Amino acid sequence: MVNNNPRGGSSCAVATCTNYSGKIKTSGRIDLSFHRFPKDDTVAKNWQHLYDFVRDLKAELLEYEPKIRYLKQNVLPSLNLPLDHAHTPLSESSLNRRNRMNVKHTKQAHDQLILSSIEQNESNIEVGSNSCTADNILDYEQLYNNLIQEHEALKTQFSEENRLNQYEVDYKRINENLRFDMKILQKNLSTTNKLLQENQKHMKAIKIRSLDQSKAVENQAKKLVSSVLTRNQLDLILKKKKRVRWSREEVSKAFTLRYFSKKAYKYVKDELHYPLPGLSCLPRWTKTIDMRNGVLQDVLKIMKLNGETLNDYEKLTVLMFDKVKVSYTMEYDMLHDQVLGPLNQMQVIVCCVSDCGGGNVGLWKELEVNHENSIFDTPNGQSIICVPDAPHLLKLIRNWFLDTGFNLNGNVINKKPIETLITLTRYQLIEDTKLNNNTANFIELINNWFDLANVAHPYNYSSPFKSPYGKFLKEQNCLFNEVYETINQMRCVGESCLQIFQKGILMHINGTRHLLNVLKENGLSYLLTSKINQDALENLFSQIRSKGGLNDHPSPLNAIYRLKMIILGKNLGITSTHSNTIDDNKEEFMVANAVKSVNLKLGDEHIGEDEIISSDTDTASENGSQLSNEDKNKVEYLAGWVAKRHRFNIPGIGSTTTQVNKNNINNTVGHDYEIPSWINHVSYGGLIEPSSEFKKIIFRIERLFNKFTKNTINKGPNIVKQLTNKILCRMEIEDKWKPSIQTYIKQRILIRMKYYNQNALLLKKKNKAKNSIKKLSKLKKL
Repeated sequence: MVNNNPRGGSSCAVATCTNYSGKIKTSGRIDLSFHRFPKDDTVAKNWQHLYDFVRDLKAELLEYEPKIRYLKQNVLPSLNLPLDHAHTPLSESSLNRRNRMNVKHTKQAHDQLILSSIEQNESNIEVGSNSCTADNILDYEQLYNNLIQEHEALKTQFSEENRLNQYEVDYKRINENLRFDMKILQKNLSTTNKLLQENQKHMKAIKIRSLDQSKAVENQAKKLVSSVLTRNQLDLILKKKKRVRWSREEVSKAFTLRYFSKKAYKYVKDELHYPLPGLSCLPRWTKTIDMRNGVLQDVLKIMKLNGETLNDYEKLTVLMFDKVKVSYTMEYDMLHDQVLGPLNQMQVIVCCVSDCGGGNVGLWKELEVNHENSIFDTPNGQSIICVPDAPHLLKLIRNWFLDTGFNLNGNVINKKPIETLITLTRYQLIEDTKLNNNTANFIELINNWFDLANVAHPYNYSSPFKSPYGKFLKEQNCLFNEVYETINQMRCVGESCLQIFQKGILMHINGTRHLLNVLKENGLSYLLTSKINQDALENLFSQIRSKGGLNDHPSPLNAIYRLKMIILGKNLGITSTHSNTIDDNKEEFMVANAVKSVNLKLGDEHIGEDEIISSDTDTASENGSQLSNEDKNKVEYLAGWVAKRHRFNIPGIGSTTTQVNKNNINNTVGHDYEIPSWINHVSYGGLIEPSSEFKKIIFRIERLFNKFTKNTINKGPNIVKQLTNKILCRMEIEDKWKPSIQTYIKQRILIRMKYYNQNALLLKKKNKAKNSIKKLSKLKKL
């Protein structure tokens, strides 16, 4: 390829050669020239064949060794070729050049085809020229047309193939572009996922920090309000729980607030949003505790459970006997289906201290207890100490001192010196005025004795007589000995023997000494003597009375409900502040303290709140209008009331008077001279008139009711249920009437109770008159 005048082609046809005409010119080499291949295909093919040989020898001719690269063993490609490496975008000039080449090749193929056809025809003509005739001469025009048609068919086929190939190329390019975009999206997705994971980790760390901070705040809040709110209440306030199971302690506290006032309970719960048990929870919880007349078995069971966690010295108990006035009335207990009353007094046995009343003195005689021996033994060998109530003994001393006076060692101790002293010091003070020594010494002695008999504080050391019994035992026993000798030698004016209050004081001193010995045997060193008086009972009675406001004599059933609420709640203390002593008792009632750990089964959840808590009692003691004296109208009216309650459950039991009148008008022909019923007479159209079938049933039930009850009321439990079953045994009626019959019997019992309550005083007078007549008749017989 050496040429002194370089001209021709622009680049070398050898693939590995980097020479081109521009490079040769800039490098200054004039010994190289570039030529193009000839346009003739046959000559071009020959040139290409020779070109392959020259290409193989080019390295030797140019005197350089080609760089040969070898692939290392066990090597894999790490980079992927671009998706469009086989179809790189071409420039516009390249596309135009390609189109011109295609047109040129097409034209060359067309010319070659025509040339080959002509040569073939000429050879055929020469072969048969000797034998051909004028008819055998070829029609060149027809041949040309046929060639044109074949050319057009081939051109159409070629264009169709090009079009299909173009579509295929386009589809491949679209597919490759989509794959490339998909890989880019996958890469972006992986990047986004990494960012999302990092954000999630960051959010998780922030959440953990916020939870730690909220827990710290919550723990701090719990510490601050733990003395005010319980755990369940905190969970409700912090919205950790929507519903909680209230503990016994929480229900006990709720009873305390409910005892004061139902309105206050609702205000604190609904207006102040203080978490409290619902009002319906309280009656369901109290139903299982039986507080009826007699020994409170449930309370004894709770005391037994409570005693299992106490030490032996803590099990030492004191029984207190006293009574409180209740109203003389009859009541119906819906919970137990029982009639209570009429009663005059309610006797409570709480925890053996008693006053010097007639019944208690009779009990002492039966137990063979006196002022010299204050101990009796139980069948199991346990010794019980009887101690009279010190405040009651002090009141008796005051009464005898003011009424008669005392004779002590030949001296008279009465109220006259005190009256004279009051008269002298009424208008001015007299410095040298002194009380009679005997009277003053006696009053001082009794005062010191009562201080020692009413010690409430274990750390009061202001005086030996105000300290717990056993702390200053020598001085305290000396005081007891002096009081014992004084009371034993003292006689009331006009009396020759010891009176009840004197025996009570002597019994109190002996009993207190024995009780201290019992405590020392159980590991205790002193006795708080206020624990063995009746102040606890008086406190309980004051709470029972204060619940009713001005009504300080509750009915028996009302008193039972009040007592139940008190003993299940916290210790309310004495509401009145007018007291000559300071009470720092912050203990709970033993039952309230014990029920915290007792799993009482709650039953009868269908009974509503109004039956237990909302109203104090379900009683028929209110004053009401007198019923008509005509038994038929009375029974019919009550039957109409029962029919109104059951008219939707029992069809045909009755209709309103308006409907009855319409039916009578439609069914009556002419005039109806029948007298209307009493219900129809007093009704404005809304009263229910029982059906004729229900009237017959009720009239017979009324006769059986009067026959079985005989104008009295049974006092046993399940009175309505038993009486209903007894009456239904005498009748053959459908089962649908049984609920209405039970309602009628219950209302008849309540009506009879109301009648007895309204005429209780009159019945008392009649009974007294009958008893006096019986006594007079017995005296006449004598």
